[in-house]
Amino acid sequence: MPSCWLSQHSLMRGHHHRPPCESTWLRGGGEGLGALAGCASLGAVSAADREAALWEMEEHHLQERHQLVKQQLKDQYFLQRHELVRKHEKEREQMQRYNQRMIEQLKVRQQQEKARLPKIQRSEGKTRMAMYKKSLHINGGGSAAEQREKIKQFSQQEEKRQKAERLQQQQKHENQMRDMVAQCESNMSELQQLQNEKCHLLIEHETQKLKALDESHNQNLKEWRDKLRPRKKALEEDLNQKKREQEMFFKMNEETECANPTTPNKVTKFFPYSSADAAS
Repeated sequence: MPSCWLSQHSLMRGHHHRPPCESTWLRGGGEGLGALAGCASLGAVSAADREAALWEMEEHHLQERHQLVKQQLKDQYFLQRHELVRKHEKEREQMQRYNQRMIEQLKVRQQQEKARLPKIQRSEGKTRMAMYKKSLHINGGGSAAEQREKIKQFSQQEEKRQKAERLQQQQKHENQMRDMVAQCESNMSELQQLQNEKCHLLIEHETQKLKALDESHNQNLKEWRDKLRPRKKALEEDLNQKKREQEMFFKMNEETECANPTTPNKVTKFFPYSSADAAS
């Protein structure tokens, strides 16, 4: 094969093994420069996409971390509320046992007082009757029949007095029991009010903590976005600088081609020739 054919074949073979952008540029003309510009633009877009993905990932990380900390705080207060409820249940049970014990003790005292009263009344009745009979004997109050009548009347009055004492004791016991029940209800009501205040304080504290956490997250997000602005600006300036450099590069290449019109825009073709052609 003549050397001129080898030259053309070697050039064409080398052309097929060059990268797409370089191969396109080798074809020359506006088509090659445009292709290189497209490759450069794709690189700039890829860098911008990477930065955008990085910013999105950073923001997602901030949001995800905030939600995680917030959920942990909620779980912590949920456990505290659960423990507080259990504690309050035990306190109410203790208060109920205390109230029941106080009522039972009062009942025992009243039963003892009620059992002692008849004995006391019998003893006092005998003493009073003996003193009354003695006074009748000393004073000489009439005949024996009259004395028996007076003793009978005194005995009836004594029975009325003892009955009044029993009724008075019963009324006293009822009042004591009513006061005791009211005191027990008041104890339980005060305990319930105190427990409600504790629950309210815990919920209020949780609300304040969550609010402070949200405010801190919003502040961190704002600071991150404030720091993001110069990063975006720097990226835009970098891309614009690269764009200007590319435009300047392609402009210089176009000017060079215009200054050298003999530069082929296409691959030069070689044709075989004979010695006769050279002699002519």
